[in-house]
Amino acid sequence: MPVGRPEKKITDEIIAKSEEMAARGLTMDQIALCLGMGTRTLYEKKAKYPQLAQAIKAGQAKGIAEVTNNLYEQSKAGNVTATIFYLKNRDPDRWLDTRHIKVSDERAEDLTDDELAAYLPGGSRKGVNAAKGSKAKLH
Repeated sequence: MPVGRPEKKITDEIIAKSEEMAARGLTMDQIALCLGMGTRTLYEKKAKYPQLAQAIKAGQAKGIAEVTNNLYEQSKAGNVTATIFYLKNRDPDRWLDTRHIKVSDERAEDLTDDELAAYLPGGSRKGVNAAKGSKAKLH
């Protein structure tokens, strides 16, 4: 006599539900719970059933595309907040408020202004004073 829960069959309905839930942004934990299985089981089923894995991946892509398109349309309609968010996420090198600077094993305060500026995009000295004043190690 088998021990534990009966094996969950992966049907076309389960695949379609999984894709829809992934499109709505549910996590793997949430999808598994909605399907009545554990997260580990869902990962095992994804590995065993390529069509399930593809459906979840396609659903995630569809959800992102839909939300991105909505954000884009809001931006075009004059929603300033949507425009700022869109630009910061689609072109962070030009629109992000903060910059992440990688400096290998050196403290910013030990660098000259010119050395520190070399790490900044375009070699700009803008922000050098703020970085030099930081006590945190940049990495």
